[in-house]
Amino acid sequence: MTKDKKGSVLIIALSILAILAIFALGLGQRAALDLRLARYQRDSLKSFELAKSGINRAIIEIANDSTNDYDSLKDNWANNETSAQEEFIYGIKDEEGKINLNKCGLGQNEVKEILIYKGLPDAEAEEIRKILSEWINSAVESEPEKAVFKNEYLRQAEEFLLILEFYYKNKGVSGYEEEARKLFDKIKDSVTVFGDGKVNINTCAESVLKSIARAAAKTKVISENYADSLISQIIETRDSASGPFKAQAEIDSFIPQKTEEQDIYDAIKPRLKIKSDFFRIEAGSHAGKTAKKIESVYDRSNNVIAYWHQG
Repeated sequence: MTKDKKGSVLIIALSILAILAIFALGLGQRAALDLRLARYQRDSLKSFELAKSGINRAIIEIANDSTNDYDSLKDNWANNETSAQEEFIYGIKDEEGKINLNKCGLGQNEVKEILIYKGLPDAEAEEIRKILSEWINSAVESEPEKAVFKNEYLRQAEEFLLILEFYYKNKGVSGYEEEARKLFDKIKDSVTVFGDGKVNINTCAESVLKSIARAAAKTKVISENYADSLISQIIETRDSASGPFKAQAEIDSFIPQKTEEQDIYDAIKPRLKIKSDFFRIEAGSHAGKTAKKIESVYDRSNNVIAYWHQG
């Protein structure tokens, strides 16, 4: 074989080796990618199942509530905002300690008051109240710009964000979606769409009680200072050593200090209760480099999940 032919064979052999090496490297990278993907899918499934375990553990916690006749922040399920287990965390909140957007009293004035409480001017809060009232009203709107109104009850509190976006967009606000999100984030822990519309006097926040009382005070043309002092007395009673309110009769027999406070209390008394059926549960977990969060609303009376969102 001539030197030229030997050189050609060597070049061909080296070329084949180079191609095989590149092919082998590609297979190795593909295999490594497949392994990483498989690990991610495994960890993702594991973290999701662990988060579901958190939801189930919370439901058991609610079912094991020893105070069957009433619910309060002194119950075991409410001992802390987040309970930690080995591989997941969960938290439980009473959904009926909030103002119901669909069934709040006094023509959505309670929603107006919670907006004002969170810093919104009175006039703007009133405009949003009116939009909410029309949005959930079954009567179809005639104005073209209101064609987006659903004319039915909100199915989840997050739908209120659509109402806020409509309000800011209609005002011509630049970045209306961002403004709507800011306001919604301020009030989202104070509003709900679940329950019968009554508010649990033992679990609701001071802001919720004050909003309900202030709405009643304005209807009766009474200074909201009396509403605030009334709520201070209620909170002092429920948080005392003898609290919380353990029977509806205790709500009925509660006597405020002043006549004006009594007038307000008589107006809001039918809106108060001591037993809840709906609870918001948030659970999260992580495995490897993946994390999962599940948010749900549990209906204790029917033993069903009324709302489920995972991310």
